Amino acid sequence: MAERLVRAGLDWLHVSVDGAIAPTYEAIRDRSSFERVERNVRGLVEVKRRLGASRPRVQLVIVVMRSNLAEVPAVVELAADWGVPDVWVQNLSHTFDDTEPDGAYAEIRSFTTEQGLWCDDGPEVRAVLDEARCKATALGVALRLPPAPGLTPGGAARPRLGEPGCDWPWRSGYVEHDGAVRPCCMVMGADRALMGNVRDGGFAGTWRGEAYEAFRAALMSDHPPEVCTGCSMYRRIF
Repeated sequence: MAERLVRAGLDWLHVSVDGAIAPTYEAIRDRSSFERVERNVRGLVEVKRRLGASRPRVQLVIVVMRSNLAEVPAVVELAADWGVPDVWVQNLSHTFDDTEPDGAYAEIRSFTTEQGLWCDDGPEVRAVLDEARCKATALGVALRLPPAPGLTPGGAARPRLGEPGCDWPWRSGYVEHDGAVRPCCMVMGADRALMGNVRDGGFAGTWRGEAYEAFRAALMSDHPPEVCTGCSMYRRIF
């Protein structure tokens, strides 16, 4: 499979590694195998080396939260050990503050409240990220950290009026397995931010449809769609 991916010309591959050891990773990624991920990443890197290929650019991604914060520096070490040149550290994507506290998303809303680091710019967080930076520099790993925390969930680094808080709905779409179209991959849940379905007139019709246009217009206003207000991308802390 790795050789097929390389020969197909794949440009870029993100591999989610939300922990530097199996117990952490497997507790976050349900039904996963840390050993299998390591084996497959090492295998892909070896196939690239054998074929003399520069693509795909492989990147490890860790969604940082309270349960795995301490392991961020070790993930940088993993990347170097596995032969991966980049590590991307990001915040949880959404607060789910736009959902009802006791509704269908109550569990994940509670999880993000407990695990999110959006508001925490304390010495522990800074120390761990500083250590990760030092390790990345020493090991030659390109490290991307999220913008500095300190915003309250639901708050935002507000865009200026007339500027969208996010440009995804103008440049890309997210099509699910059943044809449902959403404005981006940050929206979770079948009942949130549905723009249409490609089975009803194709993608072009949905892209130019009333739902999409209304969504874009709201993003340009001082009253963005509710689903966007808790989004880390909209709040510019992703």
